Amino acid sequence: MAAASKKKVLIIEDDISLSDNLSLFLTKKNFHTLISHTGQEALKTCLNQALDLILCDIQLPDMSGFSVIQELKTNERTKSIPFIFLSGNGDSTDVQKGLDLGATEYITKPIKVNSLLEVIYTSIAGSSEEKQTILVIEDDLNIRDSLCALFSRSGYKVLTASNGQDGLEKAFSSSPNLVICDIMLPDLDGYSVLEKLTGSEKTQTIPFIYLTAKSELSDFRKGMSLGADDYITKPFKAEDLLNSVKKRINKFLNIKKLNKPSGSFLEEQHEIKDDSQAAEQNLKEVLRSGNPGIESFPADELRNSDKKTGELNNEEPAPEQNSGEAGQMLSSELPATGYDDIAFENFLANRKDSLDYQSHYYKNVLVILTNLQVAVQKEAILFYNYLLSTIENKYMNIVIDMTKIDIIDSTFVGVLITYKKMISENGGKIKLVMIIKKQFSNSMIQQSIEKNFEIFTDLKTAVKSY
Repeated sequence: MAAASKKKVLIIEDDISLSDNLSLFLTKKNFHTLISHTGQEALKTCLNQALDLILCDIQLPDMSGFSVIQELKTNERTKSIPFIFLSGNGDSTDVQKGLDLGATEYITKPIKVNSLLEVIYTSIAGSSEEKQTILVIEDDLNIRDSLCALFSRSGYKVLTASNGQDGLEKAFSSSPNLVICDIMLPDLDGYSVLEKLTGSEKTQTIPFIYLTAKSELSDFRKGMSLGADDYITKPFKAEDLLNSVKKRINKFLNIKKLNKPSGSFLEEQHEIKDDSQAAEQNLKEVLRSGNPGIESFPADELRNSDKKTGELNNEEPAPEQNSGEAGQMLSSELPATGYDDIAFENFLANRKDSLDYQSHYYKNVLVILTNLQVAVQKEAILFYNYLLSTIENKYMNIVIDMTKIDIIDSTFVGVLITYKKMISENGGKIKLVMIIKKQFSNSMIQQSIEKNFEIFTDLKTAVKSY
């Protein structure tokens, strides 16, 4: 088989340590990297090289990153190269300026390399693809026209519907990349629209954002518990809406393409097995020395390191046999299929309540134990990051034991429904072990769980059901 072609990335960064570390990391991910420490040097490189992507700091010795992108976007040879800002300045004015100048994304330092890698894959894959489609379901003509103009100017293809039924028909026929929907519509309300979309295999994974004047907390909770990806109230800021739309579409496309390759660049991005001991040792040294511009490296880069993951700062939690908020990172290699009944019994017998989450791979099923007492918004964010790593590592059959939780709120339920949508897109399934009457004081949240999930009262029965 022919070797996968390497995509060429230019790193424009005057911090030598950061640029070298980024180059090393991307080289390990099978990219070919070039480095420029000044804006003028970078402009010359862009004209002389066929680049697939540019990463650029804003504060450079001779000119700003804004000036660099302005030069590139006015040149026919370079205007279509995806451009990502990496900056220590997260001021909203600078972020908006960068995006207005044509940047694909604006990432603030310290850099989370897993997030950066996701953006890089999506940016390169999307640079040669057709426009993404947004369906706007809104009965107010002025708002509908304004949204259509806003999204069109931002490079999206826009479909519109003035009522819920028309919106459903267009969603089923065109399979848009995202749906923006009002709640108060003349026929079906927005809640009914979402329920019907999530009830169909064809549309259940489409990102869905409510844009509504209903600002009561109860309305927000109802919308999120039904599986909405975001809930934005009117009047709204165009910047906030566009940022939400971009984030949801990018995440949807990235997960879809990374897990269901289609012959494109993303199909080539399996883990790189580097036989060079020298390169591996260099990476260890980078991780040991640390760098203020890089917040965390993914766990697969540490699998052969003699330095424990726990000694690194700012690592995010990911599922492991004994993992929690302070647990170790999961290796990118899936564990061997576990048919060891004794090992599984020991895992259950030694459940550690001090850890938020524990997991064990048993008979083709990833079993996740949640040891929280209260599952509310703060824990939902951590749990969402935890669940995302199971998708990245291609676990398909999931059982989550939630019997230890006393109270579950709508935010946590929204995370579970969103996770179900993402894993279903890749052919996976999720089943829950719960004590329904004990855990829900709100009947609406309970009904949402019962409608969206297959629920068991016994963990072993749930595992055997696969």
